[in-house]
Amino acid sequence: MQTFPTTLPALFREYLGRQTLGFTILMLFPAAIVLESTVMPYALRLIVDHLQTAPADASVWRTLTPAIALYVGSQAVMFFLFRIQDWVSTRVKPRLLAEMRLDAFTHAQRHSHRFFTDHFAGSLANKVADIPRAFSTLLDNINWRFTPALSVTLSVLITVAILHWQAAALLLVWTAMHLGIALWFARPINEQSRENAERKSELQGLIVDSFTNQLAARLFARFTQERAVLGEAQERERQSFRRMMLTMFKLRFFLDLPMLLAVVMLLCLCILLWERQALSVGDIVFILYASMNVMTWVWMFATELPQFYADTGVIRQALETLRAPMEITDAPDATPLQLKGGSIVFDHVTFGYRETGGVFDGLTVTIAPGERVGLVGFSGSGKTTFLNLLLRLYDVQGGRILIDGQDIARVTQDSLHEAIAVIPQDTSLFHRSLRDNIRYGRPEATEEEVIAAATQAQCHDFIMGLEKGYDTEVGERGVKLSGGQRQRIALARAILKNAPILVMDEATSALDSVTERVIQESMQTLMQGRTAIVIAHRLSTLAHLDRILVFDKGRLIEQGTHEALLALGGHYATLWQMQAGGFLPETR
Repeated sequence: MQTFPTTLPALFREYLGRQTLGFTILMLFPAAIVLESTVMPYALRLIVDHLQTAPADASVWRTLTPAIALYVGSQAVMFFLFRIQDWVSTRVKPRLLAEMRLDAFTHAQRHSHRFFTDHFAGSLANKVADIPRAFSTLLDNINWRFTPALSVTLSVLITVAILHWQAAALLLVWTAMHLGIALWFARPINEQSRENAERKSELQGLIVDSFTNQLAARLFARFTQERAVLGEAQERERQSFRRMMLTMFKLRFFLDLPMLLAVVMLLCLCILLWERQALSVGDIVFILYASMNVMTWVWMFATELPQFYADTGVIRQALETLRAPMEITDAPDATPLQLKGGSIVFDHVTFGYRETGGVFDGLTVTIAPGERVGLVGFSGSGKTTFLNLLLRLYDVQGGRILIDGQDIARVTQDSLHEAIAVIPQDTSLFHRSLRDNIRYGRPEATEEEVIAAATQAQCHDFIMGLEKGYDTEVGERGVKLSGGQRQRIALARAILKNAPILVMDEATSALDSVTERVIQESMQTLMQGRTAIVIAHRLSTLAHLDRILVFDKGRLIEQGTHEALLALGGHYATLWQMQAGGFLPETR
């Protein structure tokens, strides 16, 4: 599936259309409740009328046999159809809901980097889960509330009208009034439900965010503050939920009164008609039995109508978030990136973040195939933005970026990212085994290749020292490992990926000096024959590179080898002199 539906009707069309026969059965078979509402009351009518006139002898059973068979047979047929529906449901619904959840996840995952920085991860996860959950409840309401209520009402109105039009008219007036009240009170619930769904997603996001940062809360003794932040969000959710529940209460209260009145009026009407000999006792049994079925099903449908609106509100609210414009997309004619040597060109690139304004204005940089380049500058000078644009986490606003002469905006994102191995400063691992995290660089890698990469990254020994070795799970974001261990796992992952272009953003910042020296040797081997871009605040780690690019406020102000830049006595030389303990300070 290329595009996830972004409206409720489109959602129904897409997923019900995938299994048309199955959902036709699910939708129509509940109409079998008509047997209970018309055929069975008719059988009782026959039985009651015959018992009033038949002699009390053995012949009565022969006379009643057809009516009894009709009653029992209709019950059996109804149960049989319901069991077929149950069987079809077990085959259709789990698969459909699983596909819907996976499609929603895939659609959300394709959003831009900015999209995920703008939303809580927990809130997005909640929305992805909300769609199939609320959709399932909607289907249940349609199957077991709307379809039976509609079929029972129509069939009973027709059959009762045949016996006496006044009873049918009373039932029709009550049904119209009942549904009118339900629609009047249920309409606000749609918006209230959307608000409540948003408040729940916000609350879920705050809970996940707090749990993710629980160590900071512990170290700063801020559990009380976290409870207060969560309490404020919970109060907003509670108030929105209370408003929705209050509307539901009003609806049900105003539905109960007309139903009680209708039952009394219908009973009195039937007695009056019997006194005039317009109805038999069996007719009264049929009308009351069938009418009570109508009232019961319409009442259940009306009371579930708020939940119907609530579920549609939940889905619409989730879809509203997911249908945010895709900022970074493959061009319609995008082709896979064809790598030759790994040259990189920033051709008059202009870019600025919408929150903080411009960064680059006509930046031009050329990196030759196999060249090892360092990026240097104070924080905010444009180093990370340079990498973000190369990885196409953001699109340039002017100019273009070329890899081996191919505009990265015209190639598929997957092929671009397959060509680049990244070792980030903030290493985040999956809550999976160490083997899975390393093999993420190349899922088809053999066990021997995983171990070889781990050995080169200096993490094989510490892994084997763990109780479960490579099967050890690392916890959420890798919290069970030290910062240095996480960075070594990230390095092993990049080594295993074996991509032609290598990007390292403070790849050794969490390592001790001894381990860093060993890792630097591994990195030198890794960079051989590859185009490499390295960011480091410890300038000594860049001294061996082919060229260093010096940025200041989004401008490339100097470039050259370490020795040439020192001899120049410019900005880089100043940075070198300003270092304390081997690190570049954050600001001037």
